[in-house]
Parts: sequence; structure tokens; C-alpha cells
Amino acid sequence: MQEEIEKDNVAFGPDETTVPSLKSYLFENVTQVMRSVTFSYAQKATQEFDALFDGHHIFDNPKHYADLSQIVEYLTDENDLILDFFAGTCPTAHAVYNLNLKRETYRNFICIQLQEPVNKKEASGKNALELGYKTIADIGKARIHRVLSNTQNEAQGQQPLLIDRAYRGDFGFRVFKLGESNYRQWKGVDEKDGEAYVDQMSFFTDLLTPGWTPEDVIWEVALKEGYSLSSLIVNLSGITGNQVWRVTDPDRDQSFYICLDDVLKEETVQAMRLNKEDLFVCRDAALTDEMAVNLALQCKLKIL
Repeated sequence: MQEEIEKDNVAFGPDETTVPSLKSYLFENVTQVMRSVTFSYAQKATQEFDALFDGHHIFDNPKHYADLSQIVEYLTDENDLILDFFAGTCPTAHAVYNLNLKRETYRNFICIQLQEPVNKKEASGKNALELGYKTIADIGKARIHRVLSNTQNEAQGQQPLLIDRAYRGDFGFRVFKLGESNYRQWKGVDEKDGEAYVDQMSFFTDLLTPGWTPEDVIWEVALKEGYSLSSLIVNLSGITGNQVWRVTDPDRDQSFYICLDDVLKEETVQAMRLNKEDLFVCRDAALTDEMAVNLALQCKLKIL
């Protein structure tokens, strides 16, 4: 017992009422170097990474997901969100997904990576470019896709447990890119001229920028409303007059409706049956003055 105490392997409680217990370390001792820095283990990590890409060597010295799985399991709870601001080739995503399958947990991950170009001078960079991966972020996305695809192939025809561990067949993930806003930005007018102001104002009859897409606008609105990146977007097929989406945030248990058509039809408003607690988002140009007033009384109306 004294030897273990001197080795700092015993954890004592605040007083004598707590039974001492043995400490558990992530590694054998606090001075141990992580095994992934040794040549043999680094070589194994590289070989496994290359195998994931059908034997192509497209990245030098990848981190091994097994090490990260161990760290994630040690430091987080089973429903935590793991955020990696320097994602690289996304070994953290690989680690979290692998850990979820292994332990039947539901950790989530967000991986952030700049569009850093691959090094064209290195052999790995040339190989990556030949396969269509222009940036490190492209390699990271491909890695997650291949990990999920491999799991899906393994699950087919096997016991239901594996499919259940793989989120009951949900093998997808979302990719978001930082871009310009879909909202027009007021730039002001340099000349003190009434016509110049009128011309500038005429651009704001529609607040959306040219070339906008429904998906981009819906996500921007969702983020502005504080909805999470895991929100669900459903096209309401039961409404025939217009195309209407319902956006639901499972974390907040809240939803809002959005229509981006040029004209909002009266039968659409009636079919939606909105109440005062519902948030409805549509374009200003799609509303008549009368419809705007009625909707403002009927629900929480926001216009684009």
C-alpha cells in the first residue's frame, strides 16, 4: 500500500469516511510518450489511412483515430459534442464515429478546417490532386464518407445490432461552407441626389441577392434564428399552392415555416393553419399589404 501511495497511484477522499481507490491513467504513466509518435506505430497509422483510400498515399503522417477515440472516451460523456477547430483530415470525426459504434453512445462532432491547398510538391499532394482532392478539407470529407460507407457495407446482411449501433441506418453527415450572406447589404449613396437614393432603394424590393438557392437561404435563416446545425428541413408535400418547408431543431424542440416563392397564395396560408406561436418566414415581394397584415395577426411573421 505504501509503495502504491509513493507512486501516486492511490486516490484519497476528502476525509476518512471515503474508501481510498486506485487511480486509472489514460496511459501507463504520466511521462509516457503517446505511442503514435514512434516510427512503427506512425507507419501503421499511415498504412491504415492509405487503405481507407484504396491504397493511395494522399497525406503524410495522419493521426490515428484509435488514439483519439481513447482520448475522447476518457474526457467526454456519451452524449457530448466534440468540437475540433483544426480538423485536418478529420481523424476526430473518425474517432467519434468509431467510438459510438463500439460503445453504443451518441456523441456528435463538428470539425472545422480551412480550405488549405494540398502541397503539390509532395508525392502525397500529387496523388491527392489526381484523385480530385484539392484541399485538406476535401480529404477530410472524403475520409468521413469512406468510413461511413465501409460501416454501411459491413452492416448489410449482418445482425441488427450493428445497424442499430450505426444510428439505425443513418450514414450521412453535413458539410457547411462559410460564404457570403444571401441578404442584400445596404451600401449607401455617395451623391446627395434623390434619384440615386431611389435607384438604390429599388434594389431592395427583394432582399435576397441574385443567384440565391432555397437551401442556402433556409440555413441562413435557421442560423439567424438560433437553430442548430442538426436541424431537420422537411418539404411539406401536403401543401400544393406553394413550396413550404418546416425547419425543426430537435435540441430546442422548436420549428418554423418558410416559403420562398415569388407569390404566396391564399390557399397556402389557409392550408398551413398557423397560430400565434408559429413563426412563418417569407419574402416581402410575395405578400400583398392585406395578406401581410392578416399574417401578422395570425402568427409570428418575418419577411425577407
